[in-house]
Amino acid sequence: MNVEVVKLHSDYVLSQLRTVIHWNFSSSVNYSEMEAGEYHAKVARAQDAINERGLGAVLAWNIRDEIARYCSSQHVMLQSGIYLRAARPGLANDVVGWHRESFYGAPAGSVNLWMPVMNVTIDNTLQYFPGTDLIPDKDIETVQENSAEVMRGSDGSKIGLLYAPKRITGWRSPPDTIYQAVPEPMIVPDGSVALFPGSLIHGAAVNHTDKIRFSVDVRLLARENVQ
Repeated sequence: MNVEVVKLHSDYVLSQLRTVIHWNFSSSVNYSEMEAGEYHAKVARAQDAINERGLGAVLAWNIRDEIARYCSSQHVMLQSGIYLRAARPGLANDVVGWHRESFYGAPAGSVNLWMPVMNVTIDNTLQYFPGTDLIPDKDIETVQENSAEVMRGSDGSKIGLLYAPKRITGWRSPPDTIYQAVPEPMIVPDGSVALFPGSLIHGAAVNHTDKIRFSVDVRLLARENVQ
């Protein structure tokens, strides 16, 4: 599977997401000075508001035909809750580095749906290594990190951050696998989403702008891939 960019048929979901963000985040507050646990709790509350409105399901329904085609199935299941990613300027602990979903329990054949919402630029967008979805887990080198200090007493896990992430440091590619050794930015225009395999090696760049970078993502799985 390649990364596929799909334009939304309606701007309703994007408008609703931005409304929730504006309700929960003030432009007059310097959130970079906020303690991690307090900030994670704020993001979690905004994420709860998004999921209470069922916006993940509305988003998937908006491009249901494109999802069915990409997943080669008319029966695609959606993760119960959508994740809100809110990366503060300059803070690496607000993002998830190089990874693939299979390291964290995602079944084979899972697909990621990712959408930029606010303040996403070519310099701070999600990045990925084309072709790496074909590399087996056993051929990927990782180091175990410890985020306990950042996560202690916070809602980090609720918003998709990890206590002990496996950071990818390299891989051994089978002879018949063609991949790109230099990452590419995931360019997704405003009002569009990216679909890509969960096994693709990807990660969020540190946000070096002066504004919080907002995006959302959710997992998809064709019913035929359920074990």
